[in-house]
Parts: sequence; structure tokens; C-alpha cells
Amino acid sequence: MSGDARYPTACVLLLYIRKVGFGHVVELRDFIFNNALLFVFAEWWRPETYTFHLPWGEVTITLQDVAYHLGLCTDGNPISGCTKDFQQIHPKDKWQVFGLRMTWLKNRVTHIPPGADADTLCQYARCYLLMLIGVFFFTDKSANLLPLRWLSLLEDFDACRRLSWGSALLSHTYHSLALPELVMSWIYHSEVNQHCQYWDCFGY
Repeated sequence: MSGDARYPTACVLLLYIRKVGFGHVVELRDFIFNNALLFVFAEWWRPETYTFHLPWGEVTITLQDVAYHLGLCTDGNPISGCTKDFQQIHPKDKWQVFGLRMTWLKNRVTHIPPGADADTLCQYARCYLLMLIGVFFFTDKSANLLPLRWLSLLEDFDACRRLSWGSALLSHTYHSLALPELVMSWIYHSEVNQHCQYWDCFGY
């Protein structure tokens, strides 16, 4: 996995991370990016059809690809926003009130107290998972700010495991191509790799 969401402390929390079904994602390591190739595929992406328009036809990333490459649940309960009515929509300049600074959360996760009990490790696991979701799954342009809207989904690890994270992630990827790890893995391990004759141009 690339980015700041993976730390050595993940090994300590791996039991809890696996419990919510994210174990395979955390174990992605030393991912090598081909930025030129990603740029070309971004140019071939057509948001109106959610497909890549390649020289030989249209292809796209599917739910099956998400399950295969990331090991996420794709047939569970849907992930939705808050269903409560708070009577008002807060302006963007107030959004930081509802988020956590990435630097603060990173420092928190990387300093697990020695001999921490199970309840404490659960809390640190939630911090790590919040960072994983905000930085790796659903990246946006908020830079260093992680939204708290995902925190309620992490209250019950068993219920969290039954959520269809794969379909939510695929929808987000369709919207913004914001998960380069998934795109790169899909390119290299799908029929696209078998048909494409241009890898030498990108140093693959």
C-alpha cells in the first residue's frame, strides 16, 4: 500500500483489522507505480460510461476485480451517509470541526502503549482503520483532514465486516479514479495486460 496509512504498528493491530475484513489490504506492500501508465489510462477514462476507452474497445473495473485484488466484501450491507436530519448544512469553512488532522492521528496510532489491554487495542485499531479508510479507500482534496463520518461504522467490528466496502470503494473509484493501487493491479492482472502492446513505451 502506498501513502501514510500503513505503519509497523499495523502488525500489533492485525487481529482487529482482519476482524473487519481489511487484512488483505493492509498486507499490500512495496507497491510499485508506473505513473506514465496511470496517466495514459486516466486519459482513456470516460466518466460518462465509467469505462476505459482503449484502442481495441471498452473495459472497466468490476466488483469482482475489487474482491480479487483487495479482498473486500462486495455483497454485504450498503454503506450510506448519516440518515439523521441535523436541520442544516454546514458551510465548507466549518467542515474542519468534523474532521481529524492526519498528523495527529498518525502520531496517535504509532504510539501504542506497551502492554495495552484488548479494549485499548480496539480503540487504536479504530484510529488505524479510520486513517486507512480516509487515506487509502476514499481519498479526497481535504489534504490533511480526515472526515469523522466513517467512525460510526467502526463501532461494531462484526457489523463493519458485513458492510459492502468493495462496492462503495468501486463507486468512489468510478467517480474520481482515486485508488491508483487498484487501477495498477487491475491493469497488470486482467485481460488488459494480455491485449495491450504498448508496455515498452511506459517501461513495464
